[in-house]
Amino acid sequence: MRSDKIADFFDTPESVEKDARPSVRQFAIIWIHIGLFLGLFLALKLLFLKTFHLPEFSYNQPYLIIEIFKQISWIEALMLIGGAVIIVATGDYRTLLQPWAQLEYGGRLRYFIMIAAGMLAWAFSTYSYNFFFDQGHWLSRILLVTLVVLIYWRPVFTIPFLALLPAIIGQFDYPLGTGYARPIDTMLINILFAFSAFLILNVFTKRYKTADFLFLVCCIIAVNYWWPGFGKLKLNWITHGHLNWFVFGGYSHGWLAFLKPDQIVAFSKFLAVFDWPMRIATLVLEWGSLFFLWRRVTIKWFIAGWVAFHLAILSISGFFFWKWIVVEIAFFLIFMRKNANLSLPFFKPAYFALSVLLIAGGRPLFQPPGLAWYDTRLNYTYQFEALGESGTSYTLPPVFFSPYRDIFTFGKFAYLVTEPQLVSSYGATSNRKIANALVTANSAAKIFELEASKRKHPVNERKAARFDAFITKFFRNANDDISKQNVINVLQTPPTFLTFSKGNVYRRSERVTKIIVHQVTSLFDDHEYLKIRNRKIRKIEIPSL
Repeated sequence: MRSDKIADFFDTPESVEKDARPSVRQFAIIWIHIGLFLGLFLALKLLFLKTFHLPEFSYNQPYLIIEIFKQISWIEALMLIGGAVIIVATGDYRTLLQPWAQLEYGGRLRYFIMIAAGMLAWAFSTYSYNFFFDQGHWLSRILLVTLVVLIYWRPVFTIPFLALLPAIIGQFDYPLGTGYARPIDTMLINILFAFSAFLILNVFTKRYKTADFLFLVCCIIAVNYWWPGFGKLKLNWITHGHLNWFVFGGYSHGWLAFLKPDQIVAFSKFLAVFDWPMRIATLVLEWGSLFFLWRRVTIKWFIAGWVAFHLAILSISGFFFWKWIVVEIAFFLIFMRKNANLSLPFFKPAYFALSVLLIAGGRPLFQPPGLAWYDTRLNYTYQFEALGESGTSYTLPPVFFSPYRDIFTFGKFAYLVTEPQLVSSYGATSNRKIANALVTANSAAKIFELEASKRKHPVNERKAARFDAFITKFFRNANDDISKQNVINVLQTPPTFLTFSKGNVYRRSERVTKIIVHQVTSLFDDHEYLKIRNRKIRKIEIPSL
């Protein structure tokens, strides 16, 4: 069946718009039209992320392309080959190879897709040498950048780009779990999968327009704000407040570390004046995202608000969602500004209703981050001390552990201790009872009393063993060649979670013989920000090769 016959099965939204019949039919046609688009988007995403995500042992090898072919199952291979055969046999496959100029608004699409793919290629071709696997995977990095260049030539190269990307990213799942920057990258990855689905649909039918892709991009962007807002709704977050305490969470994890504690206290007290306005503005920007597609003008104001929101969060905590900022500004400037002169039919009731449904219920499709918690005055951080061969003690900031920096910035290592930990990273908790108790627990004695009321738990030996293995292998390989990551680090992207180093920072001047892990407890007592406890929780010997 050729593509023109396949297309005849369905009316298009354009034909419906000219139809004077009841609006129920208009809704049905538009929803089926976008539903097919979403179905292909989800199928591509699930297939690619499963097929091209490699097992841990594959990353010990230098060539990930070979590992992809070695690990792919025969079922996955049949699905990929079968899909290619279907495109060639039943569609106009030459459409898939078309240049940008043959796509509607092709020049604008090229710039937008290049920005999204370019940010991902920059991040995942310049990450630090991976001392855990003792591999740089240089060929895969070069190929990823090459595919971005090829995307500029032909849009179809977005598809192989999305095949290679999960293979590179997958290494950071091992051995300590996924880093916290991953949901930030997911927005860009979703946009590229949506574009790939759009290209494939055009092989079978010419009925899908650039506006359909842009509609889905709007939903992908907005869902990343609605779900944090929905999480706050479930927590009844607005009645708790104390957003100014988030400053202490950022400070304890290394943000603004060059400031003195009394300066951080002054900053927090200044922000406390704006506690209610900050709460209301946050919920307007997050809950209001359901109305992102109400009118063209609402897109402008929401994007401006979200960018300002991210910059405010950066100043408070060091959370720098720069990839979201760039893609949102690019989306507005390329497609949505007043003089863009694009025909965008999706500012209509049927599309708006569908957008609300996709944004409100889009978590299974788009995997947005939760980002909902109560801020508290208490922080637990995990700090790393290295002992050199000379016996000199050094500080190891999170950046030293790149490309696993995010994991060490957040420091979710409570499984290494038996004592209860009242809050998670950055002083966050989703337990309202604990959050309320910490409002009045403004002394070390009260904190220790609260901890004593909680039941101790055993050390998670499995996770602890993985942690020890990571530290041992990472430093053993780093000791073997201390120069491997210096050059590539100059080219890296800005981190998502910014920190500053202080103390006698390790500069790779000598081999490391031992790592000591400290758990540091910090508290704002209404007047000062104090370290109320520092205990050594783990010592790991680093053997020579």
